[in-house]
Amino acid sequence: AQHEKLVSQHQAVIIATQSAQALLEKQGRHLTPEEKEKLQGDIEALKAQYESALSDSERKMKVIQTVQEELEKFTKDYNEFENWLQDSKHELEHLEIGAEKFAGVLDKLQKQKIYSEDVISHKGDLRYITISGQRVLDAAKSCNKDDVVEDNNNVVTLETCKMVQSKIDLASENFKSLHTKCNILGNNLKDLVDKYEHYKEASHELLAGLQSSESTVEKRLSEPIAADSRNLQRQIEETKLLCEQVSVHQVGVEKLKKAAEGLLDARGGLLLNKDEIQKPLDDIVGKYNHLSQTVNDWNEKLQITLTRSLSVQDGLDEMFDWMHGVEKDLKEQQHVPLNSSSIQEIIAKNNMLEQDITSRQSSINTMNEKVKKFMETADSSTASSLQGKMNELCERFSKAGELTKARLKKMEDLKTQVELFEDLTEKVQSFLDQKLKALIEADSPGKDVTELSQYMQETSNELQEHKKSMENLHRLAEELCVHGLPGDKALVLEKVNSLSKMFKDLEETVRAKEEDVSSCQSQMDSFQSLVQSLKHWFATVNDKIPPEALTLCLEDLTECLQETKNLQEEWTQKSPEVQKVNSKGSSLCSLIAAVTSPAKARSTAKLGM
Repeated sequence: AQHEKLVSQHQAVIIATQSAQALLEKQGRHLTPEEKEKLQGDIEALKAQYESALSDSERKMKVIQTVQEELEKFTKDYNEFENWLQDSKHELEHLEIGAEKFAGVLDKLQKQKIYSEDVISHKGDLRYITISGQRVLDAAKSCNKDDVVEDNNNVVTLETCKMVQSKIDLASENFKSLHTKCNILGNNLKDLVDKYEHYKEASHELLAGLQSSESTVEKRLSEPIAADSRNLQRQIEETKLLCEQVSVHQVGVEKLKKAAEGLLDARGGLLLNKDEIQKPLDDIVGKYNHLSQTVNDWNEKLQITLTRSLSVQDGLDEMFDWMHGVEKDLKEQQHVPLNSSSIQEIIAKNNMLEQDITSRQSSINTMNEKVKKFMETADSSTASSLQGKMNELCERFSKAGELTKARLKKMEDLKTQVELFEDLTEKVQSFLDQKLKALIEADSPGKDVTELSQYMQETSNELQEHKKSMENLHRLAEELCVHGLPGDKALVLEKVNSLSKMFKDLEETVRAKEEDVSSCQSQMDSFQSLVQSLKHWFATVNDKIPPEALTLCLEDLTECLQETKNLQEEWTQKSPEVQKVNSKGSSLCSLIAAVTSPAKARSTAKLGM
């Protein structure tokens, strides 16, 4: 409106100056030289003032038009990006919905990979929008410097700046959130697929083993129980081997249970049909339990038959021989292997021993009855001896049962600790490998200084969280080494020490990187301050540049020349500062490139300011 008002006065100014000039030419003879000179000066001053005001107004109008044009471009680009964000958000929500079948999970993983590539490709759009928004902000700030009067046709610069900055921040925040959720979904899907494949592999292997054992058991059970003690003893030995063969599958059953547990507890709720996992697991566990019970029942039946077929003394001798073997197996193991698989094998053997002891309970009862009947007709000395042996056998049998249960409990507790140690070790190792690869090897985060600063802060926070894991690892290692074999102790301590060193190296790398980023950010702020100072000086100097001379008055030309010389001198004095900005800018670019590069490269390319 102000510019239009000035333009509308153009004709009036021309008429006024022309009228005054005509009056001066026609009536000038009636004026004194001083009055003529004053009138001529006023005419020239009016022309100059109007042209200066018009020129200034046109310049301000161009600035306003620039703001409007940049704002229109920004708004268009932002709206397109926002529409993509909304569509992508809905697509992500659809991908996050769990699948009924595992085939659906595989399909989602493939779609997530394509989706992730699309998200990453739009990071450039976000940068473009940020740059576009910055152009609007710079132009709007220029309007403020010119003290542009706002009206219906002008941009309200303060509100424009707030609106644009708000949209830039919102777009950045929404994109970051989308990218983070996309990565989490990808990790969860991949984790689920890996766990499912492990589960299927374990179930197929275990099922094949159980079917083979079932065939062997059916063959053994189809044989009639031998009538003589010699063949009966052979059948018992064969059944004992069969028990061992079946008990070996317990390790596989426990692994399968753990694999299924990991699947059922998978993050993200991505597998809706739990029966696809639970039903095959229940079938396999049921098959194992039935097979184990069948063999134990057969073994117990053979033991009772053998006990009944032997004389009292032979029966007691056989039971004492068996008892001696059990007690030998139950000798306290001071040290065990410190890995969950080996401990599970020990547990399986103890379970088999417990089952053997349980299956002998009927034989003990049968033998006790035979001893009582024999004592009715035996002499007192023989009866007393047999009763003493029977009492000793019962006492040792009871103690063996208690020791077996206690040993099983101890092994189960130790297994839980070892599994915790293994899981924690794997978790820390995975974290360290990922972070060290990102920071030290070739996989740099590839971010600008601000993003890198935020990334380093996040990494530092993650380090603090995993520091507790390292403390727990040290504690577990100390507790486990009490039970471990010498070689296993050394391996556990070596692993913990190795992780501790890696953790310390990562801490030092992150700390150094944070210091570099902080220093770089500080120097960037200093550089920006210097640039802003020069920009302000440029604007001031620009205002001081005298307009093109409208007269050939010697006095005016002399004054204009002096002002120009003063400006030239001032410019010369500023030359070192301009060179300093150029030098600092070049060094800062090198520093930024070094800071945002991988740590190894940075160590050889680090630059100072």
